[in-house]
Amino acid sequence: MTERYRGKWLTLHGDDMEYILPESDILPHSNEKQGKKRLLAEHSCPCKPRVQILSNFKVLVIHNSFQDEKYLNELLTLSATKTPSS
Repeated sequence: MTERYRGKWLTLHGDDMEYILPESDILPHSNEKQGKKRLLAEHSCPCKPRVQILSNFKVLVIHNSFQDEKYLNELLTLSATKTPSS
């Protein structure tokens, strides 16, 4: 069974945006590339990150962990297949 993500979370600061994402995950957090670099964009990441606009108008993009998603799906599958004991 997959374990929950226990690694570090990165915060990447830009002029008017901040990205929070897992330092290492089981899948990449971007499908877009510019040359050899991956781009972080809130609209193209397969993890469907949450976007929040803070009171100072800074945009905060919080990415989800693919590893946690897989872990939760496995837990849900296990609990759905278990029958209550009598």
